[in-house]
Amino acid sequence: EDVFDGLRSLQDLDLSYNSLSTLPDEVFRGLVSMRRLSLNENRLTELPGGIFDDMLDSLGLEIEGNFLIRPISGLRVDPHLKATLSFASAAQKAASGTTVRVPATLSRNLPVAVRVPFAVGFSGTTGELTDLAPRPHEGLLFTAGETQSEISQTVPKDADTQGKRRILLGLGKASEIGLRRGDGDGPDAPYLKTESLLLRPQDGAAHTITVVDGEPLDREPYCLSLWEGSPCSTAATLPHVFTGPLDETVATAQVVITHRDPGASDCEVAVLFHRGTSPALAVAFNGRFLDRNLLRTTVPRGGAEVLNLTSPNARELTAGAVYVFTRSPCTSDSLQVQGGFLLESRTDGEIKELVSLTAQSPPDWLGHGDCRVLTGMFGGRRNVGFASVSVEPGVAAPLGTQLHFKAFDLEGGFIRRLSALEVSGAYRALTPWELAQPTTLQMCLDVPGGGDFQLAVTAIGTKAAGAKVQYATERFLKDSDPEEPESRP
Repeated sequence: EDVFDGLRSLQDLDLSYNSLSTLPDEVFRGLVSMRRLSLNENRLTELPGGIFDDMLDSLGLEIEGNFLIRPISGLRVDPHLKATLSFASAAQKAASGTTVRVPATLSRNLPVAVRVPFAVGFSGTTGELTDLAPRPHEGLLFTAGETQSEISQTVPKDADTQGKRRILLGLGKASEIGLRRGDGDGPDAPYLKTESLLLRPQDGAAHTITVVDGEPLDREPYCLSLWEGSPCSTAATLPHVFTGPLDETVATAQVVITHRDPGASDCEVAVLFHRGTSPALAVAFNGRFLDRNLLRTTVPRGGAEVLNLTSPNARELTAGAVYVFTRSPCTSDSLQVQGGFLLESRTDGEIKELVSLTAQSPPDWLGHGDCRVLTGMFGGRRNVGFASVSVEPGVAAPLGTQLHFKAFDLEGGFIRRLSALEVSGAYRALTPWELAQPTTLQMCLDVPGGGDFQLAVTAIGTKAAGAKVQYATERFLKDSDPEEPESRP
């Protein structure tokens, strides 16, 4: 940590091509005159939070001489250490007068804080946007290490009568985004370019709120059957859940349901453990076995329900999906659903969290023609794993339903098409390919005849021992056909 102590006048430091795998937290402490720092072509997998704080006031400053003007990049890191920024979903529905939350995500932890301005506009039936204005002082702030933030947006009560059927939110352009000290204290770094730590903008920078008449509720037959036809919503789906014995350990799935809606009363909730087109083996909810693996509970306003799913009688690992439903007046936006996959040693009882479980709410589900971009470390000859399950319990995918994939490098350059996967609607775990380089994947669903079947998909793991898929974010992407050069080796 003290190798550069006292070098307050140091302006240019090149540490590229040094096989560095880690950096001490305060190795750059006191380098207040630094203009250019190169860390590329190393083996770094992360950068400590706040590691650049002391140099942000000078990093990226251009050097000018009598005969030389030398523009500099300021900070150079490998592409996999950069993050993409996007809304967590492309669209949602809301009634006039309601307040909605619009989550935005960074695909990985960054060592600096990121300030993101956003704009809000309206469109009528013609689809033309009006009143779009930036809000630079009302932007999102991600402090170092944070990957999620959200915009709270109130739908005008008279939005429908004014013809404002859609509200559009747009994230700021790269030139409008600011980087600052890890704790978020301003001002922004005056010279450092945002592109130093953020990949160039891609799809996912816009989110549409469609104004609907009355409360926007889902109409899935299974959900309606839970409360004898009363309006209800599917709050989330955890497509990849394991419980039961695994070698010398026992797996437990933990689901946390949090009531986050200040305007709603207590939420009636139903939680189902299922296998898509067929029921799963019996599991216990907090030690209790329930009929059809279905738990009914009430989550008080501002409260949370913690559920531990176990399979004490299972002889092998039990796989399935967890569905969370809620009854009106609560909606899918009223609840936050999070999960974890725990392993308990049979010998000493030690418990470790193996991986977080990613919940998918209605805007994240794949229907016909819907696409996602999956970002993460999918290369290094690691297999990409997926779990897929029908959003509607007991509903199978039409014959011929497929997931199509395209591979891009971390700069957005097209590499090649990957082989398509057949899906059935039942719970399935798939590890279809081996990727030799860090890759971004585009995934699109094709349903024959364009039916209304929907699928929840999660990236789940890797083949290499000790490796971990850094599954970061999903976002809608309009499937396009870029110019496809010859596949790269």
